[in-house]
Amino acid sequence: MRRMRNLMLWRGLLALAVACAGCTKRAQTADESETDHPVMKRAMEKLRAGDEAGAIAVYRLLVDKEPAMARAHLALALLLDKPGGDYVAAIYHYRRYLDLRPDTEKAEMIKGRIRAAQLSFIGQEVGASNLTDRIAGLERENAALKVRAANLETQARYLRASLERSRARLAQTAVRAEDALERMEAPTPGLQPAVRTVKVQKGDTLGKVAARAYGDAHRWKEILEANRPLLKRPEDVRPGQELVLP
Repeated sequence: MRRMRNLMLWRGLLALAVACAGCTKRAQTADESETDHPVMKRAMEKLRAGDEAGAIAVYRLLVDKEPAMARAHLALALLLDKPGGDYVAAIYHYRRYLDLRPDTEKAEMIKGRIRAAQLSFIGQEVGASNLTDRIAGLERENAALKVRAANLETQARYLRASLERSRARLAQTAVRAEDALERMEAPTPGLQPAVRTVKVQKGDTLGKVAARAYGDAHRWKEILEANRPLLKRPEDVRPGQELVLP
């Protein structure tokens, strides 16, 4: 079984080498040149001999020593990209190859292998049997969140409408309060304010009248002005007169 798997890997490497014939001339020449590297040949010999772990070790040493060797990154990624392998490292080396060979026509194929490796890694971490359940659970949670968002939006619209109605009622109440205050302050038609009067006693002067009415004799001029033309002069005060107190 192991020999068969190694044979399939070897055939895959050969297929990639054949596919490289369709790449741009520069990428093809670079890949062919790197395939002829002595260390690359030693890794391929180990793979042909069934020593997959040895081939991986050689490729790792090669990319550590010569990180710009794109073909070694691709070969290493293909060996790591398998069940029980290292999907994260495989994705890294696939991407390093694309970085070093941006004009390769194998780009779409390698991007497809990257996506497949990502899914395989997720399945490996979550568990293949649980992956479908997890996806279904996430979809249910997403649907529930959409319903909740719709409900919250409905509540928000209701609260905004209630706020606007409250503002309108407050504005109307304020207007009514202002109107009531104006009516309270406005004089009632037909009613005259009560007039204070005082009867002049014998010996009174305007100063004495002001002192009794206001507690201030100096306000006698106000009484004089309020009672013209009855009083033309302060001396015109006579006992028995009814004087208006302003």
